[in-house]
Amino acid sequence: MRPRPLLAALAALTLVLGLAACSDDDDGATAGGDDPAGAVEGPALGEHWHVAYAVQVCGEVLPAAADRGADTYGIHTHSDGLIHLHPFLAAAAGADAKLQVFLDQIGARVGPDAIELADGGPDTGACDGDPVVRVAQWDDALDAADGAEPDRIVTDDIGDIVLGPDLAALTIALGPEDEAIQAPPSATEICRLAAADGPTDHPSCGDTGGGPSTEPAALPSAAGLPCVAPQGERGAGEPAVAVPVGPAPTELVVEDEVTGDGDVAAIGDVVTVDYVGVACSTGEVFDSSYESGQPATFDLRPGSVIEGFASGIEGMAVGGRRLVVIPSDQAYGPQGSGAVIAPDEALVFVVELRAIG
Repeated sequence: MRPRPLLAALAALTLVLGLAACSDDDDGATAGGDDPAGAVEGPALGEHWHVAYAVQVCGEVLPAAADRGADTYGIHTHSDGLIHLHPFLAAAAGADAKLQVFLDQIGARVGPDAIELADGGPDTGACDGDPVVRVAQWDDALDAADGAEPDRIVTDDIGDIVLGPDLAALTIALGPEDEAIQAPPSATEICRLAAADGPTDHPSCGDTGGGPSTEPAALPSAAGLPCVAPQGERGAGEPAVAVPVGPAPTELVVEDEVTGDGDVAAIGDVVTVDYVGVACSTGEVFDSSYESGQPATFDLRPGSVIEGFASGIEGMAVGGRRLVVIPSDQAYGPQGSGAVIAPDEALVFVVELRAIG
């Protein structure tokens, strides 16, 4: 079975939630600015961090969430109550390793007074009064497990919270302003759970030795490999993809197969598209919106989607279909994308532009 559309997952990063809530604690910080939350820095490319997390609704901590589809940035979970961070794209490293990336990965949305999970819940009928959303952060998960007060409570721009430091903890809480926020249950086990991915020498845990990794194996590099013809049968409704057989492309190639007659897309627009993507070196379809039967909507700008995809759709008219051939340095580059896109892989897409705005 093909992975869930990568670009649809990337598109979720561009959802802008108007987050505004009041805190009953004058010392509660908000993300950004000169306050403590703004000083948190996420992991660099290649680092592997863990953050214990929980979602609390009306005083009840909900079961740990699961990933929804392929991990496109290196921020995910294994249904173990931890956020696993090992960014393989700069767009999710350092100050860009944000809570919103993780919320998109588990299919959740958070607003000023509501939380929507992938299954459509939770039920807030048991909440007293008017619930608000707050995020409690502890810089050390073991301190949180020991009952320490949060280092900060964030009420504004929740999606922009930076996930860190390593072995930290956070709880997203929906409930009355004066309700106590509980530490994540996984905080007590963070050292053991983190060690499943390899040795952990964080001073809070000591040398745990590590164990077998649960991370998907990375693919071998596609550097120097030529493009081959598409392999396998097309899915229902998928257009043919004319992969340019031969040496991997070094420049972006754009060809209109059908010229649209509607509005023209520009960088920064919100666009809705159907697409199918093929890895050049294997000819395999790695991503298709036709598989899910639903077009993808996202901001047309690098950082929201890969550079070559944004540039490839720029200037396209609604109703059109376009072939976009993307060299590896405008795709996922030497990092690749986990077990989905090999390092140094060129990509070929056929895109149908459905709407703008």
